[in-house]
Amino acid sequence: MENLFDVAIYIFRKLYFCTDKQIQKITYYAYCWYIVKNNQNCNNITNRLFEQHPEAWIHGPVFHDLYDEMTYYRRRFLERQENLKQETKDFLDKIVSIYGKYTGNQLEDLTHNETPWIEARHGLPPNVRSREPLKDDIIYSYYHN
Repeated sequence: MENLFDVAIYIFRKLYFCTDKQIQKITYYAYCWYIVKNNQNCNNITNRLFEQHPEAWIHGPVFHDLYDEMTYYRRRFLERQENLKQETKDFLDKIVSIYGKYTGNQLEDLTHNETPWIEARHGLPPNVRSREPLKDDIIYSYYHN
């Protein structure tokens, strides 16, 4: 299992002029596609890219620890040296090539129309905060199809 911050800094360095929102959303899509690629079904999710779960925030899925790191400890985030396996880098390169062309707002719009975020929000109004985690089984089922 990789480290959330290693994944995020790798994505940041691949895109460099990206926003925090783009980093969050591309990291989210990496998390999702890793689950689909490395698990047999939605009933037994044992392989995840990293330990943290995305939460259903107002602007789409967010990794709380990553938000804190990029917001309150920006310098520490920018000085990080990633330590990823080559296989993980190759996987992330594919994710960046697909999602890296979208703006943060476009990625937010994508996630707002996808079942994992919608279900985790439980019908909350658009401006209400939530720390509800997105469920791995729903992520697998949605992206696997």
